[in-house]
Amino acid sequence: MASLFNLYPNDGLPGPFLIVGCGRTKIGDDEFRESMKKALTESCGLDQEKGDAFARVSVLSPHRI
Repeated sequence: MASLFNLYPNDGLPGPFLIVGCGRTKIGDDEFRESMKKALTESCGLDQEKGDAFARVSVLSPHRI
């Protein structure tokens, strides 16, 4: 996720786009976004405004394995 975020503020991702996370954990999009922003803050020094914008294009698709 950090690599995608680092492309985002420099217009390195084509628009429009959507980031789709996959996982087995039963959480909603909002909880996924908050978890993602927390991880990016710790690893990239996430700017709040850019983090909120990036979170708006991120969703979680739960899957069972």
